[in-house]
Amino acid sequence: MKFKVCKIVFLCGFLVLIPGCKLENFFDIPSAMNPPRISENQNKIKSIVHEYLESDIIWVYPLFEGKYSSVISFEDLKNGKNLKIVFCKSPDVSDVIHILVISCLEENYELINDILIDASDIEKVWVIDINGDNKKELVILARNFTTSQDSIYAYECNMDSVDEIDMSADMIEKLKKQNMEDFK
Repeated sequence: MKFKVCKIVFLCGFLVLIPGCKLENFFDIPSAMNPPRISENQNKIKSIVHEYLESDIIWVYPLFEGKYSSVISFEDLKNGKNLKIVFCKSPDVSDVIHILVISCLEENYELINDILIDASDIEKVWVIDINGDNKKELVILARNFTTSQDSIYAYECNMDSVDEIDMSADMIEKLKKQNMEDFK
């Protein structure tokens, strides 16, 4: 009998702790069916992307710092950069990925660049110093399924521009090797 009571108490306690289940609305079915809401910042980014592309969006989720995300933060406090990098594509063009760079100053969000990459998917993204200048660069490993080729791109991100930079062959091989080890 004691075991059954403990089991019931444990089950009720567990159900109360499930995200989205609160005691005051535990038995309110409509509130339990609502998905979590996106934050105000996420909503601003989504609005900027919709306005810019003027179409539906297919989000692209590359691996960044061990997680898959279609929006990553590029924060370089040393140089005062606070950017959001958004990966998406239009449903009309499946082999072109938009990499939208959005400047975030306080509550103001502004699209500063759209990088177009001929690729089907983006495998991985790094924010690292690749050329030894003590500034972080955005490095992207893209895959094109039609040609079965991987390409690595590197960009220097500033608050008002994004410029592609060249990488050494050694750095490209190092990143490809690191990517292969990460997926093992």
